[in-house]
Amino acid sequence: MNARIMAREQDIPVLEAETILQELQEIILETEPDTDTGLDIEALDAAVDERRDA
Repeated sequence: MNARIMAREQDIPVLEAETILQELQEIILETEPDTDTGLDIEALDAAVDERRDA
């Protein structure tokens, strides 16, 4: 999930959503250090748009 989508769905400012996602990423990396964080945000956005339009 990206901050823009999270902000829209949770009805919060984008900056707040970005802060939350960054903190969650840090927690995930602390508990699962082998987790891949190299996500392709544009591909994820396209997938979300596809699901929404279906």
